[in-house]
Amino acid sequence: MIRKYGEVVFEAEVKLKERFKQPLRDEQIRRIIFWYDETQSYVSEVDEYKLEDVHTIKVNENNLIYTKYLIEKEFPNDSFLLYFGEAKPLEKQNNPLLDIYFYSEEFKLDAMAAIMDELGLDDNESDYFFQSHAAFFQNKKRQKEFRDLLIGDSDKSIEKLTLGIMCVLVKAKEFSFSVVCEKLFAELAQDSSLSWEQIEKFGKPSEFWEFAENKFYYHKEKPSLRDFLISIFVSKLSIDYNEKIPANWDNYLITPENNSVVFLNRWMNQVNGKIEYKKVAILVANELKFQKFLKKKSSEFLSQSDTFSEIEDYLVESTIDALLIPVVRHNQIEQLILNRRNSFWYSNYSSQYKALLAASRLLLKINGIDQNGIESGTEKLWHAYQENYYQIDTYYRHFNVSFTQLENPSDNFYQLQEKVENFYINGFLQIFAEKWTANLNQMETFEIEGIAKQTNFYQDDIKEYVDKDTRVFVIISDALRYEIGVELAEELENSHYYQVNVKNMQGVLPSYTGLGMASLLPHQELEIVRNQIIVDGMSSQGLDNRNKIMGKNIGMNKGRAFRAKDILNATKTELREQFSGGLVYYIYHNTIDATGDHAASEDKVFQAVETAKSELIRLSDKLVNNLSASHLYITADHGFMYTKKPLASVDKVSMPTNQFIESNRRFYIDSTKEASSVFHTFKLPLANQEEQFVHIPKGVLRISVQGAGANYVHGGSMPQECLIPLLEIKAERGRDTRKRVGIQLVSEQNRITNVVTYLTFLQLQRVTKENKSQAVRAYFEDKDKNKLSNEIILLADSISESPEDRITTGKFTFIQRLYSLKESYFFVLEDAQTNEELDRRYFTIDL
Repeated sequence: MIRKYGEVVFEAEVKLKERFKQPLRDEQIRRIIFWYDETQSYVSEVDEYKLEDVHTIKVNENNLIYTKYLIEKEFPNDSFLLYFGEAKPLEKQNNPLLDIYFYSEEFKLDAMAAIMDELGLDDNESDYFFQSHAAFFQNKKRQKEFRDLLIGDSDKSIEKLTLGIMCVLVKAKEFSFSVVCEKLFAELAQDSSLSWEQIEKFGKPSEFWEFAENKFYYHKEKPSLRDFLISIFVSKLSIDYNEKIPANWDNYLITPENNSVVFLNRWMNQVNGKIEYKKVAILVANELKFQKFLKKKSSEFLSQSDTFSEIEDYLVESTIDALLIPVVRHNQIEQLILNRRNSFWYSNYSSQYKALLAASRLLLKINGIDQNGIESGTEKLWHAYQENYYQIDTYYRHFNVSFTQLENPSDNFYQLQEKVENFYINGFLQIFAEKWTANLNQMETFEIEGIAKQTNFYQDDIKEYVDKDTRVFVIISDALRYEIGVELAEELENSHYYQVNVKNMQGVLPSYTGLGMASLLPHQELEIVRNQIIVDGMSSQGLDNRNKIMGKNIGMNKGRAFRAKDILNATKTELREQFSGGLVYYIYHNTIDATGDHAASEDKVFQAVETAKSELIRLSDKLVNNLSASHLYITADHGFMYTKKPLASVDKVSMPTNQFIESNRRFYIDSTKEASSVFHTFKLPLANQEEQFVHIPKGVLRISVQGAGANYVHGGSMPQECLIPLLEIKAERGRDTRKRVGIQLVSEQNRITNVVTYLTFLQLQRVTKENKSQAVRAYFEDKDKNKLSNEIILLADSISESPEDRITTGKFTFIQRLYSLKESYFFVLEDAQTNEELDRRYFTIDL
């Protein structure tokens, strides 16, 4: 009992009052409740219950007929509580009140009865279910979890109650037999059986196997979790490989296989289930000796599945083999790698695949040079590099960045690295350098006709903002070579508020930091005096001097210079204080050159490029978001050349004099026009009274300097060093002016007649500056949004102009269930990131 404000309130009384107050069913005019109390625990307190408008009768064998008379004749419209201080009689016993019992209700006060009461279960079948699972309901925690699972579910069938017990025992996070299986399989992979032991102790294993048969069609005389798990995987492999699986796997095969495929697909697509799936897949692959299955299979055949990581291992190694042979089928390799991006294991193998894709593209480009040759003429070569050949440098960088991320590259992968290195140096750099060098021999000064000059940057691009009293931000990233600038522009445009126009400038010669930085400043004259670059009579070295130059040529406080790292570390308030009142802001960023210019770190310069791009995007975002910047430029002082392979002595030339004004491994400056035949000599167009000349080693040669660090260089005339990127950026905060490319189901049929069905999709537009890529999810469902098939992810990111190249195929496997021609089924296409529905089509399923 409970004591409330001095008044005794009985727990049973409270529950009975609640029960009598519940609304009557349509056919009811009153409520009659039978209460059997075999232990007579409540016999003394029943008399004290104050049940409003309810007749309470203690029924025994002596007043059965009288009670029936009161209910049916004396008070035919009144409610009754019939208390029995005995066990519930069997239906076969002579019981005058049995007919009344059948249209009445029963009150139970034990834990199971309370749950049944709360769930609205009062039938004999439910009562038997609870009694037969008494061991489960002896624990209060299990009682609560079970009640919480089912309380809001309209379906309280015996099947649902059984599933509820299994979900509680395995601690499933979803009310689903699939999730129960996932939990049990995950424990099995960790050599644990805790959840299964709970089912054996507090549930019924036989019920689990009934579910396995009903949901997956798994039936064995002696079933086991391990056998069940392997059977599901084998059934998926059978579908993946069109039933071409080893005969010794047939004992595991479940038919039909559909639900096994959908189950594993669902598990693989779960964000929170990937770790468990990977462990389970390793277990099953070992059990099946899957490595043997891989032997003598083609990549095309094996790529139909992504069930096990061993498939990815095989595809990686076979692709390496394909790239090492003389005749390479690049299109097939490219398509294979692009398709693997949808593989479950791709995140584990992304470095391998990215390296292979870069290698294939590099080899293909260089093969084109070998077959077609290289353009002649300085201007043609300049434009050819700007439009085409720069990609070879990008692929070389991508390969090396990805290769350094590999933990244990195979011997074949090292052979591929060597092939890439040789092709890049001998098949591209050397050949391009020879052509480039041949065109420079006749030049007195280094000048490419029709190309904007780095020295005119301020006058050509920035001064107009000053004239219009408009703010502009210029980010100068040390050694940001052209190919990196192009890639940075693409990444900036992936943001929702940047429009980027990529231009290029002819950099100064020699292409080194001091002169490159000075040439970008507003100036009238440039001079080199005692290793310093003088701008209009002032040293350009250091931030303070650059501020003075800008103040003189733009106006006091109208031009300002900053370090990028200071901006990246500043708060919004600090930035607004520092950037108040000005018009032109030069921001100096140094990550690539700071890494490459030191012998100890030059081998990490390509990794530094990735860091630099990330910093430049963050810097741009910070200027836009905190300072409302709308006009930005990103450019560089110079580019660079870099190869991984150590240089041989033949790649170096000696410095012919010690009397030089400035030098590095790619140039020296003096006042003498004459130089060795291995050098190009150009007159410097500077304001010095005495003529000065720069001498550049021809091609990719370096000047021999004592000490390490000759692989990363700049200062010369190769496009990699002096073709300067200029990114003109317009920012429109909060607006996305680009559309995502569309992807459309183009299959003419709207009728499914096969359990495994292939549908065709078309990417409607190619990816451009105006059209962004799109990732979509496709699947089938019924009118109640129950999934009927596996889900597939489609990546619409093709840049091809040909519609044929933008066609792809999706494979759908339908679950085994009854389908009706009268029912509505739907194909659904949705955005993979936002889940926004993009397309919904009615389909007929006739299986």
